[in-house]
Amino acid sequence: MPQALKSSSPQIPIALIKEFTYCPRYAYYLVFMRGINYVTESMEAALEGNADLDKAVRELCGGASNVLREYPVYSRSLGIYGRIDYVCLYHDHAVPIEVKWLSRVSRRSLLSRHRHYLMQAVAYSMAVEETLRTVVKHFVILTSGGHLIIELTPALKSALASLVKELRLMIANERLPKGVNDPRKCNYCAFRRLCRLA
Repeated sequence: MPQALKSSSPQIPIALIKEFTYCPRYAYYLVFMRGINYVTESMEAALEGNADLDKAVRELCGGASNVLREYPVYSRSLGIYGRIDYVCLYHDHAVPIEVKWLSRVSRRSLLSRHRHYLMQAVAYSMAVEETLRTVVKHFVILTSGGHLIIELTPALKSALASLVKELRLMIANERLPKGVNDPRKCNYCAFRRLCRLA
């Protein structure tokens, strides 16, 4: 288990929250199987030298006093941390941008098959508020097909806090949770053979 997750109140990587939302069992294997990297090839490729992405971010951050890229953020109140793709800084608020360049994301899909992206963006937004001591009214999920502006509501914040609590319980109890049992997800899972044996 990574050192940061060994304490009684572990610091949780935001990427792990995303994976837990996607499939709790997948997150379990990431925590308790050694040598797993939280950074995937698609995560690395999405931000590497993409002129279209740079242009889209510049347009979204028009009027911003500063734009931060791959900025480290944390929330002490939730015990989470990570690196946000981009943050547009304005004089009285910030707009986090989570890049999903290789995915087709819609408002509707954020409530179902892409809910893990939504919760990841909420976690980053809450961490941006604490780290930069600013207000986040909304965040952006940016794809190659356009962008979605999502209001950071109290309901989303509450849902994220509940997810973090569930994830902490899973880590503390070291109990294998149920998986999603969805062929669309399971066929691509690195742990699919191991999971079938459990």
